[in-house]
Amino acid sequence: MTMLRNVNKARALFFDFDGTLVDSLPILRKVYMDYMETIGKEGTEEEFQKLNGPNIDEIIGYLKKKYSLEDSPESMKEMFHHLFRGIYAKQVDFFPGVLDFLHFAKERGFRLYVVTSAEPIMVSLVFKKNNLDDILEGIISSKDFRNGKPHPEVYLRALIQAELNSDEVIAFEDSVNGILSSTRAGIRTIAFGSHLPSDEVTPVQNWQDVTRLFQGGARGEI
Repeated sequence: MTMLRNVNKARALFFDFDGTLVDSLPILRKVYMDYMETIGKEGTEEEFQKLNGPNIDEIIGYLKKKYSLEDSPESMKEMFHHLFRGIYAKQVDFFPGVLDFLHFAKERGFRLYVVTSAEPIMVSLVFKKNNLDDILEGIISSKDFRNGKPHPEVYLRALIQAELNSDEVIAFEDSVNGILSSTRAGIRTIAFGSHLPSDEVTPVQNWQDVTRLFQGGARGEI
């Protein structure tokens, strides 16, 4: 496992949400496919992956332009929200090992934030369902800013909100867009999946790997 350098400087952990903390990608894919069906188009996996990272306004703008849709952005957003409601909070939950790591990290004194393209209410519902209402210090959503991932804006804003420098934070991401966003903000990143390691990116396969990585580092080099 590639080592994550100089973790003793880290004071906070920034977590992506969809696909990183929670197993929501199947539901997000279904919402995308269902929406494409409502407009008489066929969704593709390639396009879904491209839209994994940008915020809802960017997704709507992309679809509206590409498919020359006459619907207003407001009505398109309401349709997406309609498709989400009723299934997201009920069916989405943390990946195995996440709860253990969140408690472990909190006990070790790390400040915990979610940095995401998701709606903050969706994040709050999942944390509340797991009795973790007070574990986070903040939820920073790219929906509040002009640029979603892979642009670094949401991570740069998170650094400002946390009053930290980039070398005092470790990010957790699963998508190429997310990894580009965090590393462009100068933040060392733990990446889930087969992403190639670099000086800024440490690949892992699951949350058990993450816990072992941090336990082995003892707030030193991991």
